[in-house]
Amino acid sequence: MARRQHLKQLAQVTTAVVDVETRKISNVVDPAADQDAATKNYVNTYVGGEVASPTTLDKDRNPSATSGDGSSTGLAITSTPAHDSYVVVQVNGLSYSVGDGTKTKECYFSGDSGATARNIADIVAGDVLYWNGAIAGVELETSWEVDFFYVVASGTTTEALPTDTFVSTTPFSLVVSASVNHAYYYVDSTTGARVGTLPAISSATRGKRFDIKLDAGANTLTINPTGADTIDGASSLVISTVKVSYTLRCPSTGTDWKLH
Repeated sequence: MARRQHLKQLAQVTTAVVDVETRKISNVVDPAADQDAATKNYVNTYVGGEVASPTTLDKDRNPSATSGDGSSTGLAITSTPAHDSYVVVQVNGLSYSVGDGTKTKECYFSGDSGATARNIADIVAGDVLYWNGAIAGVELETSWEVDFFYVVASGTTTEALPTDTFVSTTPFSLVVSASVNHAYYYVDSTTGARVGTLPAISSATRGKRFDIKLDAGANTLTINPTGADTIDGASSLVISTVKVSYTLRCPSTGTDWKLH
């Protein structure tokens, strides 16, 4: 029965659609917010270069005994959650609602001795969990186990800034270094037509991207691939419209540059 109640809290489903023996859930409500699905953030994510993973911190902790609303549990969150993600609070295996800037839920985090509730997106390391016993319908005992489930930054993947290249001569080669995946080319064809050559498609260029624009001039700009490579199936790309950007991306497989 406890497992059934726990599943209801996690997935917001009715008892009738939970198969306790097989652990299969049907007709799950699509969560509209983080707090609607306790396990929503239990996957590695990549946002703004930061990799986040679930943490083993803050598990099986014993709280201070509570009495009434706004009681300190004495439990501070050890690390700042990554990506402003939700923190799941479980007591003896059951999940309780965490206030998002409000003290009207079953519990909340605070950084000022419980005076105000922290917004979920603003929870930081050191914030203490406060318990609303009257709202939750139960007070915490020192022998009980409290778990915080959240994700923390596990590493940062950085990429060098795209390079800007201004071209007014011909012919020229489009180049992107090993440490940079993206390059911008601005071409001036005022004094004559321009011809640029893409690098050969190989393991060294997979995933590389060029943004190319005829920045000024009435003459054309022709982009040629190398060897047997193609550009969207064509032998070349001819650009005659000024101030329109074309994106060429090296494919993960094959020898055909993709035009976007």
